[in-house]
Amino acid sequence: MKSEIYLRRVKLTDQRELQEIADEYLVSLYGDQSKALHGWLTGSNYKISWVAVDETDKIMGLLVISDKPYRDYVKIATLLVRREFSNRGIGSLLLKKAMDYLESSGKEKLIVTVSETVPESLVFFLKNKFDIISTEVGKYKPGIVEFILQYQKEENHEW
Repeated sequence: MKSEIYLRRVKLTDQRELQEIADEYLVSLYGDQSKALHGWLTGSNYKISWVAVDETDKIMGLLVISDKPYRDYVKIATLLVRREFSNRGIGSLLLKKAMDYLESSGKEKLIVTVSETVPESLVFFLKNKFDIISTEVGKYKPGIVEFILQYQKEENHEW
């Protein structure tokens, strides 16, 4: 049975489930996520967060945007889909939300950093018109390559 998918802003009551997601998916890549979790829940440090949920409000995926006013781009800080919900279009739905946000921001570029340890994420962003603009070794973990990707807004682009 296929569940309906809804997008909504993160709420303080999501803390426990978001902590589980951080522990399962992000701690091994980036270390302690308590500061990030605080930003997701409170919007601190220019963070705007959405979750994809099913009809029972179970979190299926997470999108966190960072839109610092002094940058000429919007950054996808986190875009992830829980493994048990993969291949259902949730990542595409969250990415569309990020692109809609980019459109409303008045900025031209969307940036994301992807670890070499999650090649499926790299393929996802390349498939969605992102280009690798640089790499950085050890940005988050020693010896691990991070790909910095950019999506450049097109003129008259239809979402």
